[in-house]
Amino acid sequence: MVTDDASPFIECKDVILCRSGIQKYRNEEIMGLGLSEPKVKKDIYLVMRPASVIVASKELFRRLTITKEHPPDWVTPSNWKKYAEGYTDSTVDVVILDGDEIGLKSSLVFSTNTIYDYYLNNNKETSVGYKATNEWVDFEKKGYDAEMTSIFMVNHLAITAAGRGGSRVAIIDSLLGGMTMAKSGILHFLKRKGKTNDSAIPFSKIVFDSLEASKKLEGDELSAEVARVTDSVSSLKDSPTKTQIVDSVSDLFLDRDTAITNKAEAVKILDALYEKAEKETLASVNDSDEEAKKKDEEAKEAEKKKAEDAAMEAEKDKVKDEDGKGKGTTNISDAEEIKKVTDSAIDSKFAELAATLPDLIQTGVKAALGIKDESKPKGGKVTDSVAEDQNFDMTKFIS
Repeated sequence: MVTDDASPFIECKDVILCRSGIQKYRNEEIMGLGLSEPKVKKDIYLVMRPASVIVASKELFRRLTITKEHPPDWVTPSNWKKYAEGYTDSTVDVVILDGDEIGLKSSLVFSTNTIYDYYLNNNKETSVGYKATNEWVDFEKKGYDAEMTSIFMVNHLAITAAGRGGSRVAIIDSLLGGMTMAKSGILHFLKRKGKTNDSAIPFSKIVFDSLEASKKLEGDELSAEVARVTDSVSSLKDSPTKTQIVDSVSDLFLDRDTAITNKAEAVKILDALYEKAEKETLASVNDSDEEAKKKDEEAKEAEKKKAEDAAMEAEKDKVKDEDGKGKGTTNISDAEEIKKVTDSAIDSKFAELAATLPDLIQTGVKAALGIKDESKPKGGKVTDSVAEDQNFDMTKFIS
């Protein structure tokens, strides 16, 4: 947190306000450019900002109000106090950027702790609130969908976590403004791999060797020398500590004589800051590596559990099938076979009963009349000697 003092502003920084080149717009954003309904619907549209249009609008980028992200309304005299966090300079220069594109460069002043703390929290990209005219072009001929034809109003400059121009349109943290932004620190880890702290050149030595060698340098030559020094920390992960290192280097080069006079104290500060930034970088890489391993292990465990659950469900289904077959769950052919066997057994019993019924009746009648049955031949026919001898006729007893 920045403490209040008697200064009317907190800090001044160089900044790239905008750049030429192709910008990407999502389907839901493209209509905000004042274009007609697109003939072909796409997820992403490519819009060209010609260098000539950027240069022609240079004067519109003077004295812009700085805001924290884009406000919901255009900045006006009536709401200026609500949104203003600082301002840009009245001088705007055209500079050459990477890829032969051009940009507009100026400086900005942080006027509130709110915006400065936001910037220190690694929100360093910028985005201009402006009005422009655009027109559709033939993608097959141009290689992009639409082209900006003019910028006719520029309202404010937003300090943002993610501007449309990316890190190439951002607050400059070195005298040259060419330092590469590193997000992960993996490059520093790879460069450092295999080296020991004893064999590595102290960062302070790089700085002061350059300060000594640059005593007579000015302008572009001095900027190139500063860039060589800041490149020494470009692979470190972006952090407030890294920003402090770069700002310290800038200050030392602005007053080389004082820096060299106080070399002993400056060396301690620079090396301490570098050591802290390096530890933060390596910790970040290690944390990312551990996190990746953890996620990989969790994914493997999830797949293993999924396979086990599937095997368990399959086993349950198998048991159900076997249990069903053993407990009355028969198919049609089995039921028909059982019915045939049952019907056959019943018919057999009826046939046997029908064959023995007359004899049983006759035996019962004889028993009722007191006629003794002394012989039962195998054929099942009853032969009664008394009846035969007396010519006994049973039918006369049947009424």
